[in-house]
Amino acid sequence: MSVSAILLAAGASRRMRGADKLTEHVRGMPLLRDRALMLIGSGISRLVVVLPPNKTDRADVIRDIECSRVINADAASGMASSIKCGVSELSPTTNAAMILPADMPDLTSADIDALLAAHVMTPDRIIRAASSDGVAGSPVVFPRALFPRLQALEGDESGRTILVQNHEMIDLVPLPSTHATLDLDTPEAWATWRDRS
Repeated sequence: MSVSAILLAAGASRRMRGADKLTEHVRGMPLLRDRALMLIGSGISRLVVVLPPNKTDRADVIRDIECSRVINADAASGMASSIKCGVSELSPTTNAAMILPADMPDLTSADIDALLAAHVMTPDRIIRAASSDGVAGSPVVFPRALFPRLQALEGDESGRTILVQNHEMIDLVPLPSTHATLDLDTPEAWATWRDRS
């Protein structure tokens, strides 16, 4: 099975009040670099990183990592444009796309491999990560049959719309603790995460 990961890293980081959450340091490196290396260390076939046109420091932190870098010139319009940019980079032999935001610091390569294993077992279904107590989160693995729907998203519409419309074909995969639900969008969230790490 060929599963590509699309790492969404084109957001404006507005809630950080001037800081860029994706260049905040975790485990001794910028978060974006850490997340890209985590994915490279898993069983994904290919990594696509979607970047904004106006934050060159994000591109700099992954310049030596083996991945496809896509600049989303329309990043300000919302998440849909980033998802479409990522999907447009996938090869015709890609069976599925794993989509995840880049601001989730606790996801591990083992978590990614658990989702890939679930996809191998049921390749025609949507595989969605969940917290250990069953709260749905990210990443989400979309089978190729849904690529046209992903490419039809508009504005700030995310893959959540597709999940709602296709809820009957979703399989949840529980990951440890809050790995699938914790993201860091604000300085306060970063401070809390650092205090417990």
